[in-house]
Amino acid sequence: MTAPRRWAIVLAVLCLSACTSTSPHVASPTASASSPPSAPTPSPSAANPPSNSSSAAALSSSPVGSPAAVPSGSLSAEQPPVPTALPHIDEATLKSFYTQHLAWKPCIGLYCATLTVPIDYAHPSAGAIQLAVSRELTTRKPNLGEVVVNPGGPGASGIQFLDSAAGFVRGQLGNEFDVVSFDPRGVGASAPIRCLSSAQLDTWIAFEADPQSPSAVAQQDQLAKGFAAGCQAKSGALLAHVSTVDTARDLDVLRAALGETKLTYLGFSYGTFLGAIYAQLFPQNVRALVLDGAVDPAASAVELDQVQAQGFEVALKSWIANCVQSAKCPVGASAAAAEQHLDTWLATLRSAPIAASNGRTLTLSLAVQGIAAALYTPDDWQSLTLSLTAAMKGNPAGLLTLSDQIDGRQSNGSYDNLVESNMAINCVDRPSVGPISAYAAAAAAGIKDGPTFGEFIGWGNIACAEWPVAPELAPGPISPAGSPPIMVIGTLRDPATPYRWAQALAKEAKGPLLTYDGDGHTAFLQSSCVDTAVKTFLVSLTDPAAGTTCKD
Repeated sequence: MTAPRRWAIVLAVLCLSACTSTSPHVASPTASASSPPSAPTPSPSAANPPSNSSSAAALSSSPVGSPAAVPSGSLSAEQPPVPTALPHIDEATLKSFYTQHLAWKPCIGLYCATLTVPIDYAHPSAGAIQLAVSRELTTRKPNLGEVVVNPGGPGASGIQFLDSAAGFVRGQLGNEFDVVSFDPRGVGASAPIRCLSSAQLDTWIAFEADPQSPSAVAQQDQLAKGFAAGCQAKSGALLAHVSTVDTARDLDVLRAALGETKLTYLGFSYGTFLGAIYAQLFPQNVRALVLDGAVDPAASAVELDQVQAQGFEVALKSWIANCVQSAKCPVGASAAAAEQHLDTWLATLRSAPIAASNGRTLTLSLAVQGIAAALYTPDDWQSLTLSLTAAMKGNPAGLLTLSDQIDGRQSNGSYDNLVESNMAINCVDRPSVGPISAYAAAAAAGIKDGPTFGEFIGWGNIACAEWPVAPELAPGPISPAGSPPIMVIGTLRDPATPYRWAQALAKEAKGPLLTYDGDGHTAFLQSSCVDTAVKTFLVSLTDPAAGTTCKD
């Protein structure tokens, strides 16, 4: 068997959309959740809510108050805490949640359940939501219990990931664990955040704002205001409680509900940020964490964008070096001139987007997103070559398909909630860049970090400039005193989570750093050397030798 295409998703955003993904979205299991446990009183939301009439509408009438508005483009008066200053929550107030039992039911080759968690951990009696959880059992007896996996995001569905990849993960870990994942709060089948209609999302994602054009910047500001207002109107009280801090607390409730005294965890991309915050909050509850494709908790929103733009440029050069070896390379035969050739063609799309036969149009932002999507794995390089060749001849279908993979756009024109949940979580995980003028300046300056991607990544998370609730976390290093070693994996030419972030997180976590000398985003299931090291660490709790680099 070949490994599934990876589901890790970048934290920062490309081209005004919510996030980038490395694979098509597979269908979720038909039966995604069982009845909730009886101890906590659940909110009216369900673990498998209707797609556009989000359960968040029910949350808006729950006992939890509506989120307090924050002046657009500003921070709240009280600065959010850094990871090492996060408030302690008395576990005694959460007893009904920590003592619940998961009622597993079969669901298309897996077992599914729902986990009930408070909307607001500071006020746990003020309302609850249900999270969709799924599990694939190992046949090995005895075994080491459960390993919880987060595929990335924010906004990626753990339920869909497990449906696609559980067997690969379980097999590479020697069948020593049951494999568990969940849709984090606000995502997928777990009280999903909703903000815009599908038609509005099409407009949001396809729009490209020239940061040098005052009228384009003003139009972008109006779109950002509409996005933020839509989220507040449709998602209600939950909007203020979808941070990674909230999800890390959910992860500990899940650990207890699984019957585990210590957490074994495998997180990819954004999932490394979740794992890092978990270790900071619950170091005493860690058995073993592997964080692959690391995000640095200490990096600001601007720093994330700058470094990620540089990462995509490195990955683009890898594709170019491969492409120019073929006489059919659409960007020419010279690696030195290829990116300029590409950027010159992309610039024509700002004034002359390309119409597709199905009525859609390839804009500049959609083209850049499609290129970025194909850089997540060398497996997609050939697809990028073919899609660019066709687009330059007037057929944009291939690039549109690649772009749709990033945004969770389905073949019928509908969207999952990847775009909306990603924005909502990012906006409360870090203070914004600032008002709209600050984002425009960042976009204009981004070309210095990467001529192809820098401007678009500089616009990332633009709706946060108008976000109606305050962030819950500020950038800062973690210091999980009392935790066992945390293993961090970094890929040298990773486009979405550049290697320097892995170096930074490993230093903060004081754990081993495993290096993968390869291309693409994340390394597990892509390298037998990495897979062996991960298995040894999670099963035997043995660190890789210092300085280990995998090359296969």
